[in-house]
Amino acid sequence: MLPLIVCLIMGVVCAIIAHSKGRSAIGWFFVGLLLGLIGLIIVLVISNVREEEARQQSIEQENRRLREQIRQEQIKAEAFRTHAQYRLDAHDQKLGIDTRADGRVLEGGAPVSGLLQSNETVPPAAASAPLSVTSAEGGTLDWYYAVDAQTFGPVAAGKIAQLLRDKMIPETVMVWTQGMANWSPIEQVPQLNIPVNP
Repeated sequence: MLPLIVCLIMGVVCAIIAHSKGRSAIGWFFVGLLLGLIGLIIVLVISNVREEEARQQSIEQENRRLREQIRQEQIKAEAFRTHAQYRLDAHDQKLGIDTRADGRVLEGGAPVSGLLQSNETVPPAAASAPLSVTSAEGGTLDWYYAVDAQTFGPVAAGKIAQLLRDKMIPETVMVWTQGMANWSPIEQVPQLNIPVNP
C-alpha cells in the first residue's frame, strides 16, 4: 500500500511541476506514477515551455521593431536624397550649369527627371522647400503612415483623413513626413489638422 501512495504522490508532484512549465499535467502524472523518483528528476530538468515561448515572442517583437526602424530610416534617407538632388538642381539652374551632364547622381538612385527644364527659373522659396510629389487630386504625396508595424506611403494628407473617416486605419495611426524628427500619433500632428475622436 505504501509504494502505491508514494507513486501517487510522485505522479501528483510531477503533474504540478509539469503544469507550471507549460507541459501536459496528465501525461506527466503517469510518468511520475510509473517512474517515481526518476520521473520527478526528469520533469525538474526539462525546459520551461512558457519561458521559451515568452523569449521567442520577445525576440520576434524586437525583430519587428528593428525591421520597422530600418524601413523608417530608409524612407527618411530616400526623402533626404530626393530633396538634396532637388536642391542641387536648383543651384545648377541658378548658376547656369548642368552637373548631371556627366551622369553623376546622388548615391542611392537614378536622377530625378523632370524637376527643372533648361528654361525654368526657381523661386527662392522653392529652392529651400522639400520636394513633394503632387497627386492627380492636387494634394502633395509626402506623408507616410504606419499600421501594425507596416509603413505605407507616400500619400496626400487628404488620403489619410479619408482612411480615418472610412475606419480603414485606426485613430492611433502613426504618421511621418520630411522635417519631422520621429513618427508621431496623428492627433499630435497639427499640420494634418485631422480631428480624432477621444
